[in-house]
Amino acid sequence: MNKPFFVLLLAGLLSFAAMDAFAQDSKSQPISPIARTSTEGGRFEIVVTTDEDISRVTYKVDKYTGTVWELSSGFRPLKFIRYTREADPDDLAEEGKVNYQFVALSSSTLFLINLNTGVTWEKTPDDLFKKKTSFQVIREQ
Repeated sequence: MNKPFFVLLLAGLLSFAAMDAFAQDSKSQPISPIARTSTEGGRFEIVVTTDEDISRVTYKVDKYTGTVWELSSGFRPLKFIRYTREADPDDLAEEGKVNYQFVALSSSTLFLINLNTGVTWEKTPDDLFKKKTSFQVIREQ
């Protein structure tokens, strides 16, 4: 057998083994959200979904009140469009502290959680003709 051919064949087999090991290791990594607010720091935070998402979206979040705005992605001047949120009797917030965390798994899969009580909201699905800017409570069973 030709020695250079054998070396190339061996190198190719080793590279496939290395790629398989890398793929197995990446599968074991936990899935993390695309973007989320910090549970510390200042009252307001900007959250941007990453380029992995089909449509990149920018949000502003008031971590004290749980208010979420989406930056309009149209013509200038830019505007923040406020999301509405379904009321819940367990939605209790302490004044002057971070009470909410916002998590964006994609531009259409958004969650808001009350860190004090665990009440959780999800973005209401868009309908065919209109983008909805509201959150509904996820009920526990």
